[in-house]
Amino acid sequence: LKYAVGVSLNTDNVVSTVVDLVWKLPQVRPVSVAFFACGCVGLQGIRSLARRFCPSYTIPEQLVVLIVAGSISYAFDLHSTAGLAVVGEVPPGLRAPSLPDMSRWAELLQAAVTIAAVNFVLSAQVALSLGGLHGYKACPRQELLALSLASAIGSLFGSLPPSASFSRSALLGTLNVGSPLHNVVSGAVVFASAT
Repeated sequence: LKYAVGVSLNTDNVVSTVVDLVWKLPQVRPVSVAFFACGCVGLQGIRSLARRFCPSYTIPEQLVVLIVAGSISYAFDLHSTAGLAVVGEVPPGLRAPSLPDMSRWAELLQAAVTIAAVNFVLSAQVALSLGGLHGYKACPRQELLALSLASAIGSLFGSLPPSASFSRSALLGTLNVGSPLHNVVSGAVVFASAT
């Protein structure tokens, strides 16, 4: 909700969020609300138009809305002119590999173990649910090994912890992707945009 209205809100519980929103109503950014509303309408509109006129084709409406919204925001410089929150500047290139700073390991240990456990459970659940859906047996041990290896290599480059994604897996399932080649294409796009 705070991204839809463009102000930070107290998100302890629903009541405090609504009360905080009412108090901060004069600070609400109309451009943020308009973008949020247009995005929701766009998602539903593309979905219903696709069902009606192209029932045999799968159109990734989330991707279409993302590209259109990003293009409009960039073309009209809505971050500078209207205060629309954006990701910001992404530094070009890849970071040189280096060993992680181990001086703070004691204070980060609890958070690291929690993140690792949540990521493992999420990844194993995605693998098991998709395995059941598509008729193959998923092995949680293999997921743990893959996450561990990806974390170890990623730590050399300062990457975020690896994790499974229900939304990306659902999108790939909707598009009837039957090959891991999509990972090569995704990686190439990320690499090209980072350099």
